[in-house]
Amino acid sequence: MNLSQIEFDVAREVINIGLAKAADALSMFVGEQVILRGFDLSIEQISADLPISKKEGREITILTTELRGEMKGVCFFILNKKERHKFLKQTLPDTISPESDEYYAMGKAFLLELDNIISASVVTQLSNLLKLNIHGYVPEHKVVGKENLNPYLNEKIGLFSHLLYFRVSMTLRKSEVSPEFIWCLDEKYLQSIVRFIEQPGNDRIMHRLQSSVKPRPQEADHYQSPLNIVLVDDSVVALEMFKKLVVSTGHEVVATYPSGDDFIADLDNVNRMADLIIMDINLKGSINGIQAMSLYREKFETPFMYITAHNHLDIFKIAKRTLPWAFLSKPVQINFLRNQLELFQYNYKAGRRKDDAQAEQLKRLEAENASLRKKNELLEIGMEELSSTNQHLISATFREREMKEELANLLKLLEETKSTLEVQNSKIKESIQYSYNIQQALNTNSAHFKTMFPSSFIYYQPKDVVSGDFPWSLQMEEYHYFAAVDCTGHGVPGAMLAIMSNVILKYLCTDVTHSTDQILNDLHAHIVHNLKQESEDIRINDGLDIALCRLNTKTHHLQFSGAHLPLFLQREGKIEIIRGDKMPIGGTQYKNRTSFTAHDIDLEAGDRVFIFSDGLLDQFGEESNRKFGRKRTIEKLEQYAGESMGVVEQKFIADWSAWKGDSKQIDDVLLIGVEYGKA
Repeated sequence: MNLSQIEFDVAREVINIGLAKAADALSMFVGEQVILRGFDLSIEQISADLPISKKEGREITILTTELRGEMKGVCFFILNKKERHKFLKQTLPDTISPESDEYYAMGKAFLLELDNIISASVVTQLSNLLKLNIHGYVPEHKVVGKENLNPYLNEKIGLFSHLLYFRVSMTLRKSEVSPEFIWCLDEKYLQSIVRFIEQPGNDRIMHRLQSSVKPRPQEADHYQSPLNIVLVDDSVVALEMFKKLVVSTGHEVVATYPSGDDFIADLDNVNRMADLIIMDINLKGSINGIQAMSLYREKFETPFMYITAHNHLDIFKIAKRTLPWAFLSKPVQINFLRNQLELFQYNYKAGRRKDDAQAEQLKRLEAENASLRKKNELLEIGMEELSSTNQHLISATFREREMKEELANLLKLLEETKSTLEVQNSKIKESIQYSYNIQQALNTNSAHFKTMFPSSFIYYQPKDVVSGDFPWSLQMEEYHYFAAVDCTGHGVPGAMLAIMSNVILKYLCTDVTHSTDQILNDLHAHIVHNLKQESEDIRINDGLDIALCRLNTKTHHLQFSGAHLPLFLQREGKIEIIRGDKMPIGGTQYKNRTSFTAHDIDLEAGDRVFIFSDGLLDQFGEESNRKFGRKRTIEKLEQYAGESMGVVEQKFIADWSAWKGDSKQIDDVLLIGVEYGKA
């Protein structure tokens, strides 16, 4: 297949931009920097004798994602046994033996999520650029021998006409693997590329495509030595994660402090060690970050940056009076952090001599001003001769001209700073929106859920762009699993815990012999272990509430277990409450916790099951300022008992929204309804 150079460039840069976005998402997922770049890109016409894969090795892992929508295709993510082991060694806990069944099962789950994130990133770029409504389906996992690799791939490619082949260099913790990434697409792919290039008005987009992806620096510039940085944050977990981010940019963390009091008690050492201080504004204790830096600046001049998760204008106005070098917003993206540190390093260190010279000049100007003030005093009492008066007026005019020039320069600097902040704000919003796309790809959606339960609905309303609540489902043999999950917090922190919980829950439910109470007990153990909550040095009680159901489609038997969350069973119009256990998943604050309870229900045709997160009941009304509550929820569901599930969803959401009115949504909201035995 003959492509022009510009067509090839567009195809290549779409992939590279998708990989760059995926790297940012994976960095958030694993808690440290991940670097992805594509190479060996080729675009070929598919033929019967074309070898699809070039991968060597006796045992090959294939992750397959089907592309659906306006353009059809299939994506293969291929790595050999050595590459698989090297990647899983960096991501799975050291306590799991590589020879164990648990290692294989959890590794499979992690690889499926990895493929989902990378594929979704590239698909999103194709969809946005080519204006096509396309999405990736649930990925599949398969392990084959070398001799069966290409025959298996040839069975999958069907009628697709175009082959995009490239390898991905994936670097994690200084360990690198190079899996293959192969896309087989139909004729619409090339047609869309050509149409995009020919469409008027795309010149600026194409210029941005060809210049947007640049190699990521692996370390600080050769002419700069690493910065010695001091970190202050009252969250031990946040402090440790941020320390890893700083170290991954090539700089050193020489000290960390968990409170403003500890920081102030060690001022002399901080001044001796630090090139730069990064201070959390909202510190717990007797003093916050702004007060701590104000006390520090009374004695020392070490430059510093603020970091905060709360970008309130009032806080910003107070903080800027202490003259920080920059403001960082949580969660910090690694590329943004690297750029800020390099900018500081270049401007501060390289300009230090210039600053000293300017300081000397400022002293001279201050002395000049003192002299002018003295001359004014002498003039007022008539002790200055006329010639001295004239000289003073000339000098004052010259100084006024200088001050006007300084004011003009200051205004220019303020405009440049405003422009920089607007760009940074746009990038942060773009990053959060991209995280939303990834979370939506991982979560169960209504269309997929209806393939398991035709008479059902999912109402999902996050408080922020990304969410700590998520609907979840899985089909294993004759068992249909579904759950409403409510993780601690909302927004980006809640979403990070939600992604981890999603992966672990999928792994645990692959063993259909486990009952729902066993699954919740194992889920609790995994969360405690992965968040290191059993450690006395780490005080973090994050976790989740969950309502988990397992339906045996052959026996019509439903099993339910809950952590704080209940199940509503509606039979012949009346609601029966089946309560979950009064303890969460994760955390060690419940010293006398017991095993979770399994509730067994034999379903009858027409029975309805409702599960939900606490944000549904806890929402305050605009007029009454009271919660929606359990009683009102039951009344509404019983009122609509004679309606179809589609009508129940519409009317209940309308009633709930009317109750809320214009009042602020206080939490993520999730409601799942299933009617048994109805199509």
